Amino acid sequence: MSDFDSVQWLESQSRPVVERKPLAPVGVNKARIASAEKYKSQKGNWTVKVVFDMNNEVNREHTEYYNLWATNEDAKRISNEHFTALAKACGYKSFPSEASELVGKTLELGIYHKDETWHNQDGEEVTSTKTFIGEYLSAVKPVTPAKEQKEAGKVPPIL
Repeated sequence: MSDFDSVQWLESQSRPVVERKPLAPVGVNKARIASAEKYKSQKGNWTVKVVFDMNNEVNREHTEYYNLWATNEDAKRISNEHFTALAKACGYKSFPSEASELVGKTLELGIYHKDETWHNQDGEEVTSTKTFIGEYLSAVKPVTPAKEQKEAGKVPPIL
């Protein structure tokens, strides 16, 4: 008895048409954190992987890796700076206890693109456009409380 009894083998099949979403445009874009997890990379290093939905899912999602436990001190520092900026833009005053607490948070990302050349598995040189985050911005614009606005407008008495 086969695990695939009663399953029809297809000699030829059509490829499904998959619509590719465009990259988020250069500039400030709205983002929502779709997933965030601490996990071990293929090389065995701990990292935080964050997936951003871009512009209400109109644009292709963007994945960012934060190597907060890197053995290279420069890589560790840069990842820490970026992850701290992400946490601040999400409204945190310190890191959440778990990466998953970032899921659902909204923010704005300053996006830029860069063409990169690399070699595929067949050794062919390929150039592709990659998306990078230049800035992490709060989605909520700071508002000065009404009390502070009134006090700022007061003129001290002249004696």
